[in-house]
Amino acid sequence: MALHDELVTGAVEEHRGHLVEMGREGDSVLAVFPWAADGVMAATVIQRCVRKWRWPEGAGLRIRVALHTGEAELRGDHYYGQAVYRCPRLLAAGYGGQVLLSLSTRQVAVDALPTGRSLVDHRHPRLADRVTPQWTHD
Repeated sequence: MALHDELVTGAVEEHRGHLVEMGREGDSVLAVFPWAADGVMAATVIQRCVRKWRWPEGAGLRIRVALHTGEAELRGDHYYGQAVYRCPRLLAAGYGGQVLLSLSTRQVAVDALPTGRSLVDHRHPRLADRVTPQWTHD
């Protein structure tokens, strides 16, 4: 987990993001970015690093990343609001190796996808209150 945290922290900081320690639950990480495209690029780097890393035998790691764009209120060291609460729900709909984007993130970051990457529309039924599609970046 220390290596996981190091990889994630490096990618977040490299793309102008900020880790929010108060947002952690279990082994999850909450980060905020000034621009959605920065979050998409950080997620791409994280997945690439995790896939390429030579993990000890039997200790392969596959992680999920969820990105949502919206407003949140910062009080102390903790973010509050629907934008923050959406990410864990979106994350739960995915599987290891995926980057999941909400429609709001897709709309503002689609043009910033790395060369050779595309988005796939997955209308996740587990997000019952969402009438708009959710997207994954594989």
